[in-house]
Amino acid sequence: MLEGVQRQFIAVDVLHSIESFFHSTGASCKLNSALFTVDITASKDHCNAILKNEVNDVDDAAGGKHLQETSSSSSCFHVPSNSLSFCVLVFQQIPGTLLVKGSLQHGDSPFSGLFSSIFQQLEADLSSKFCREKATA
Repeated sequence: MLEGVQRQFIAVDVLHSIESFFHSTGASCKLNSALFTVDITASKDHCNAILKNEVNDVDDAAGGKHLQETSSSSSCFHVPSNSLSFCVLVFQQIPGTLLVKGSLQHGDSPFSGLFSSIFQQLEADLSSKFCREKATA
C-alpha cells in the first residue's frame, strides 16, 4: 500500500511507473490502463537484475519486449515455462492512498519464490517516487 501519495499523482502515473520499472530490466510488460493492471513476464535473468537493482538498455533483440495496451479486455500471452509471470493492479483507496496488489499468474513457476522480494523492490521504488517523506519529530 502506498500512503502519503503526493496530490499531483494519480493511479495511472503509478501504473506507468510500474511498467517502466520492469521494462527497464528487460521484462515483458503489457499495460491495460482501463483495468489499471500491468501483466509482467520476467525471466530468471530479469528477476536477478531487479533484485540487484540493475537497469539495462533493452532492445527486442536482447529479449526485452515492450507491449502496449491493445484492448480493455484482460489478456494472456504465451509465457515460457522458465519465467515468472504476474499481474500488478493499482486501486485508489482514498485520496493519497493507493493499493498496489501483485498476483502470480502461475503459482507453479520455478521462480515463484522470488516474487515477494521483487514486489518489495517495486514498493520501495514507488514509495520513493510518489510518496511524501514522513516528517521526523
